[in-house]
Amino acid sequence: MLPPPSIPPPSLTSKAQSGLTGSGKKNPQKEGKRNKTGGKRVKKVGSRRLQQKINALKWRGRYTMSEFYPVKLKEKTFNLSQTVCGERKGLGTGSTVWEGGQILLKFIEHLHLTGKQDFRGKTVIDLGSGTGAVGLVAAVLGANVTLTDQKQVLHLTRHNVKQTAEQTKDPTIVKRVSVHEYNWGESAVSIGAPFDIVLVADCIVPKLYPMTPLVDALLRVSDEKSKIWICYDHRVNSQLDPRVRFRELCEEAGFCFRNVPEEQWHPDFILSDCYIWELRLRGKKRTSNLADVKSPSGHED
Repeated sequence: MLPPPSIPPPSLTSKAQSGLTGSGKKNPQKEGKRNKTGGKRVKKVGSRRLQQKINALKWRGRYTMSEFYPVKLKEKTFNLSQTVCGERKGLGTGSTVWEGGQILLKFIEHLHLTGKQDFRGKTVIDLGSGTGAVGLVAAVLGANVTLTDQKQVLHLTRHNVKQTAEQTKDPTIVKRVSVHEYNWGESAVSIGAPFDIVLVADCIVPKLYPMTPLVDALLRVSDEKSKIWICYDHRVNSQLDPRVRFRELCEEAGFCFRNVPEEQWHPDFILSDCYIWELRLRGKKRTSNLADVKSPSGHED
């Protein structure tokens, strides 16, 4: 359900509006130009959406019920082991590479190949890494990576680290990737915080996991120099809009929040119901003082 008019900002429910900076005032010149070319823009957007759906047919949901997820990068290809329906086997939702993870791993590869972010030598943490997919791509790109999740899924994470090193024929991956149990909200100093880059995919699911501990974890693993990229696969929640509430929590914690335009994503990995957000801490790092707030659904926000 989209947020009622009383809940700002409307930009979070529309990718066409970044809604991150600016006064919010309309530019008369741009408004006029928009009216003149409105028809062409509608056709262009419609055509782009159609192509995105066609591209998504090649990968969306294709490997959800498979024992392996193939990671196909420009220079290397490797398989990640999955546990089908892991949530029914006590592993939580992290034993499968979901759409958010697929989009984020191709996004960071795209950043690297286009020169917008060099991952070589960077310290990277993947929060809620599950299979380790996103973080392992960062490792293949040359980063020193910390994969974190809850204890019950870490055997799968460790297996995929070794498997990736073997299949990419890069033994340094085993040395450059560490796996740790980490529960959101705990101190992260012992696992190497702060990190240059923080990656999060498919972890914003208010009906299953409270959002406040995740935001607290983001504070603990980052500083004002860190870049944080989060991929969120939107699911309708009748009690709240996770897009709005998560942004509110992040801004209350001191983060600048940016909606990454689709033009900056990997062109073949775009879904209309997925979002990539970039977060940066404003000024000096501060200790989390977020309060656990109960949402109307009974889950913590």
